[in-house]
Amino acid sequence: MAMSEFLKIATSSGELAIFFDDFAETRTLGGKKMPIIDEGNTLSEVIVAGRAKENREEGLYRVNHLLYFKAEDWGSASPARGAHIEYDGEIYLVDSVDLQDGIYIMGLMRAEE
Repeated sequence: MAMSEFLKIATSSGELAIFFDDFAETRTLGGKKMPIIDEGNTLSEVIVAGRAKENREEGLYRVNHLLYFKAEDWGSASPARGAHIEYDGEIYLVDSVDLQDGIYIMGLMRAEE
């Protein structure tokens, strides 16, 4: 079973916290070292002026990460959508945040040329 399939099943069944430590790696988020599941680093092309760039070498791309981490490791203040946050030495925009069964699910986005 692929990691993303496992995460879909675990988050929908409320059992992610049970298996979390088996899949998490220690990463740095917002200056805090903590166990994080990173569902991957993906590139998606940004639409410019209503259309995709025809020449990929000249386009802008978004680097996306979907992170899972324990709320108890983060602390009391919820991460804010739209805030800038450092993840493993790079600055990202928090695109989405959700809290399910004590686990934050955070989408990060960064534009690159």
